[in-house]
Amino acid sequence: MGKHDIGYFEVELMNKLEKTVILLEKIYEENKKMSQAVDNLTQMVADLTEAVTAETTVVTSAVTLINGFATTLTDIKAQLDAAIAALQANQVDTTAIEAIAANVLAEHDAVEASTAELAAAVAANTPAA
Repeated sequence: MGKHDIGYFEVELMNKLEKTVILLEKIYEENKKMSQAVDNLTQMVADLTEAVTAETTVVTSAVTLINGFATTLTDIKAQLDAAIAALQANQVDTTAIEAIAANVLAEHDAVEASTAELAAAVAANTPAA
C-alpha cells in the first residue's frame, strides 16, 4: 500500500475539504464584517442626508423671514413717505413722522446687511459641487 491506496486519497481529499471549509468560513466572516460596514456607512449617509435637509430647511426659512422683513419695512417706509407728503401738502409739521421713517429705513438697511451676511456665510461654508 502506498500513495495510490484509496485510503490515502480519501485522507488527502478530507484534508483539502477541511482547508476549503476553513477558508469558506473565513470568507463568510469577512463578508459579514463588510456587510456590517456597508450597513453602517449607509446609515451614516442617511443621517447626513437628513441633517443637510434639516439645515437647508432652516436656511431657507431664515432667508424667507429676512426677505419678508425687508419687504414689510419697505412697504411701511413707502406708506410713511406718502403720509409725510400728504401732511406737508397741508402744511402740517411732519418732524415726528420723518423721524419714524428714518428709523424704519435704518431697520430696513440693517435687515439688508444681515441678509448679505447670511448669504456670505452660506456661500463661504458651502462646499463646491
